[in-house]
Amino acid sequence: MKFLKLILILLVSITTTAQTNIATDYDNALKLYNAKQYLEAYTAFKTLKSQLIEKDALYTDVVKYLTASTTELEQSARLKGDYQTSLKYSLEAVDLLKGNTSNFDGNASNKELLMNQNIIVAYTGLEKYADANSYKQVLYNRNRENTLPMALSGYFNSEYFKVGDKNVWVYEWYDDAFSERVSNNFSKVVYFVYSTDADGQNKESLYRLHLLPNKDKGNYSLEKQFDRNTKQFGSKFNQVTFAKELDYKALKKEVITIIAQGLTPSNEREIHN
Repeated sequence: MKFLKLILILLVSITTTAQTNIATDYDNALKLYNAKQYLEAYTAFKTLKSQLIEKDALYTDVVKYLTASTTELEQSARLKGDYQTSLKYSLEAVDLLKGNTSNFDGNASNKELLMNQNIIVAYTGLEKYADANSYKQVLYNRNRENTLPMALSGYFNSEYFKVGDKNVWVYEWYDDAFSERVSNNFSKVVYFVYSTDADGQNKESLYRLHLLPNKDKGNYSLEKQFDRNTKQFGSKFNQVTFAKELDYKALKKEVITIIAQGLTPSNEREIHN
């Protein structure tokens, strides 16, 4: 009997020590996260997750902070143009969301869709357009079902890249550009061009490149649009057109040429929406 009591005491002692160590490690990981040391926090929370099971008291918080740390690392890599690392963290974040849906207050599906957007940007940056398209189709299908979160309603971020000292943010709209119900000024894709500050962050909106449908010809053209004295103006590049089934690689190449060379056609028009 004394031996059994001793064993129980030892087990309780070991368990208590382990729980204390985990609680301490969690506090340390949380400090790293709050200090914006996201790589160190990611490593610490990932180690903690491997030591816990779902019913443990700290499991939900550990998963949430691991996902948040992963998301921060993904964004940092994406904004640096490190698309391979961005993709790694994006896919890992999706796995965390899929595997722990009950820990995100019913928002795991929406968070996963938002992360799909970042996966599209990463695959596009790596010029893996077929892979990007498979994730685009998820968004297009959810748009048809009217089940997208507000942040993805109407359009989504499809690319991000730099041209010299300029940032280019690219957004794609779901609507069929050649449908009779959309305006002739409807843009299928818009490239927002920004100047940058010393840290490479957006400084000032310079202009936009709109991919407009030529409905009578069944193809697209790019138009450079900008604001002047509260009015909108556009200059269309008529020499180069793009097929209805878009070649995104060729489109990006043309956009880079326009931005790098500072091209502006002379056929300026005022835009009336």
